Amino acid sequence: MENLKNAFALVPGAHILPDQHYMLVDDVFTTGSTLNSCARVLRNAGCLTLDVVTFGHG
Repeated sequence: MENLKNAFALVPGAHILPDQHYMLVDDVFTTGSTLNSCARVLRNAGCLTLDVVTFGHG
């Protein structure tokens, strides 16, 4: 988790609309750290509905 601290951010000027449904896609779910870090950025920006899809488990 420490390696991913502040590793992800929204593109400058991007806006999260709370009434929209967002989805994170990752190729492999190992520890969940990458998805958790990305989700934290989206939640802090106002995302209320977020799903996660992965294609493999490591």
